[in-house]
Amino acid sequence: MLNNKKGKQIKAYIYLLPAAILLIIFLYYPVVESIGYSFFNFKNFKPFEFVGLDNYRSAFADGLFWNSIYLTFKWVIMNTIFPTFIGLMLSILVDYLSKIQWFTSMSRTILFMPMMMSMVAVGLLWTLIYNPNLGLLNGLLGVFGLDEKFIALGSTKTAIYMSFIPLIWQSSGFSMVVCSAALQSVSKEMLEASLIDGCNKFNQLKRIMLPNIVGAIVMVSTVNMISGFKAFDLLYVLTKGGPGAATEITAVYAYKQAFLAFKFDYASTMMTCLLICVIVFLLIFNFFSNKVEKKFGS
Repeated sequence: MLNNKKGKQIKAYIYLLPAAILLIIFLYYPVVESIGYSFFNFKNFKPFEFVGLDNYRSAFADGLFWNSIYLTFKWVIMNTIFPTFIGLMLSILVDYLSKIQWFTSMSRTILFMPMMMSMVAVGLLWTLIYNPNLGLLNGLLGVFGLDEKFIALGSTKTAIYMSFIPLIWQSSGFSMVVCSAALQSVSKEMLEASLIDGCNKFNQLKRIMLPNIVGAIVMVSTVNMISGFKAFDLLYVLTKGGPGAATEITAVYAYKQAFLAFKFDYASTMMTCLLICVIVFLLIFNFFSNKVEKKFGS
């Protein structure tokens, strides 16, 4: 019996081995190598001279780097809150308040479809929508009598927010589908009993539905937060970090330093700093999300 159990464990490890090898080669090794590069100066695209913490001192004295860190966390916080909230609202409208089954199914499919598009395709699509001469946005504004051209991505104050709208459009469908599945798992007997006791729709939602899907909301928030840290392609396609440095998150700034200025050492330094910030942020987020789940999900 014991040998049979050990044999099953060995077989499971053998099945996991190819995935583990791929993770080590394409994920963990590049991360470790990038951290190592941050302690060197590069020459001819190769580590040339060990400089210790000099690259980190340069990064800490770089105002654009700190601006990129600020914009990255701003983007992450927006990505954690808005797609999650909008997806939750859509799931309530589609699954809880709608009584027509075909409308519910069709709405869920249509709202999820943007999630199937790549971020590059989304960026190109919304570049056309935001085009001041031919774009749909200015066409709609013209219908309402606003003939002055609105350059959506041309202001340093609003570019980051206008760049975020395509992300909401693309990713809210995922949040909606997960929350919809959680809503459907709530006990129908409990809901029927609450109706017999005189509970209206709002109180039903507040006291029964939402407490039962807190775990799903926390999970969606976590996925959206991690997705926010991985942001690059959408912003680079839409603005390339501009105007100025208004949308230049750390990933975009590091990309420019690495592949336009050929400062691979400095780019590695910035991404190492970002990695440390991400780990700290995740630990704090997990602590508070566990507290929320225990308090409201019990």
